[in-house]
Amino acid sequence: MADFAFGGPRGGIIQMAYVVPDIREAIAFWIRDLRVGPWFLLDHFTGEHPVYRGQPSRADVAIAMAFAGHMQIELIQPNDDAPSVYRETIER
Repeated sequence: MADFAFGGPRGGIIQMAYVVPDIREAIAFWIRDLRVGPWFLLDHFTGEHPVYRGQPSRADVAIAMAFAGHMQIELIQPNDDAPSVYRETIER
């Protein structure tokens, strides 16, 4: 089984994503308690031509990414009240 360039095996889990209400607080937790970092942070991301439930979307999110060994960790925070799968997750 060949590896991805960063060491993860093909067919294996290489990424975990978490939707969080406060991305900076979540980053601080991952650094302090789990010793994961450094983090790459995009304060605003909307994507290109996003669609949510069949309709154009204007949702804006913050995204942070880091590696814990071969596992990529992604944190996602909704920045607005626009409908999105991320907003639904926070509301639940």
